[in-house]
Amino acid sequence: MVRKPDERIFLTRRKVLLFVSMVLISIYYKLKGKEKLLWKFLFVFLGGNFILLILKLIFIHDVPYEPIDLIIKDITHYPSGHAMISLIFYVTLAVIISRRQRRQRVRNFIMISAFVIVFIVCLARLLAHAHTVTEVLAGLSAGLIWLCLCWLGERFLRIHYKWDF
Repeated sequence: MVRKPDERIFLTRRKVLLFVSMVLISIYYKLKGKEKLLWKFLFVFLGGNFILLILKLIFIHDVPYEPIDLIIKDITHYPSGHAMISLIFYVTLAVIISRRQRRQRVRNFIMISAFVIVFIVCLARLLAHAHTVTEVLAGLSAGLIWLCLCWLGERFLRIHYKWDF
């Protein structure tokens, strides 16, 4: 008899990996003395996760009985959380890192690398039959909209309040 792994353990491991990554990035920015960049990154990333949760609650089919299942279980496939969060995470990191580079070639390489990683994540979701093309495109669209809103907000703060990151 083949035993299926517990879904809660698998999803919890994924979230632990994400949490550990966030802690390491936070420690790095804290050690470098870049608290403003740290808060900017955390706002963009955690805000994107909040938007994803709201979208998943909008498109949910069956509301789970236990409230903890909203966080632990995958409540709906639409939109693809992997596509949205990978776009937000990798592109935000790439923008923050590339803004500190002097050479245009290095900046281009960093941005292209981020989009290649996002493409690989989306392709893996499609090839594993975990999502359909529309679910992945919806995740990418939602992530791109969130990044554009964050960019416009940053631009507004820079122009009107002279707030430099």
